[in-house]
Amino acid sequence: MSVFYTSDLHFDHVNIIPFCGRPFESVFMMNSTIVENWNRVVKDDDTVYVLGDVTGGGLSGLRWVSLLNGRKILVAGNHDQCHPMHANWIKAMPKYRDAGFDEIVTHATRTINKRRVLLSHFPYSADHTDKPRFAQYRFPDQGLPLIHGHVHKTYRKDGHQLHVGVDAWRFAPVPEYHVVEWLDGLELAA
Repeated sequence: MSVFYTSDLHFDHVNIIPFCGRPFESVFMMNSTIVENWNRVVKDDDTVYVLGDVTGGGLSGLRWVSLLNGRKILVAGNHDQCHPMHANWIKAMPKYRDAGFDEIVTHATRTINKRRVLLSHFPYSADHTDKPRFAQYRFPDQGLPLIHGHVHKTYRKDGHQLHVGVDAWRFAPVPEYHVVEWLDGLELAA
């Protein structure tokens, strides 16, 4: 059993292709590539933490989730209709569960290599817009390691933050050993 992390799949989100410069000719090609890359590394007994933005805001993209291997835990993002920032989030929750998410939360903590690590869709402060948004849903930066998505950039590390968005990881989930290497690097820098 292995653990993986990913975010910002944006299934069925046509505008994400030009917005992020994703190398796909169609949304079907993007969706198919993400599913293929996921299933190449994730096995049925693995766990994947999806750190938000499964779809582009609508629910149609959820049909792709059922094609993904492993146990899936969603840390909801701003495009996920099951996030409490959306008026009808409670009504959307069963649709995400039916799609294949075993757990749905807005944030989480894990212990990895005896280190407490925060999981959130949102980084401490960065955004892909000029001004950071959604401050009320972000962890305060108290120096703890944070794994996140949301920024739609290709960088992976930013100090004590690790960005696991598909745009930075060749459209595939990030194996936990990369997280361990990052954490070990933080200890050396301290």
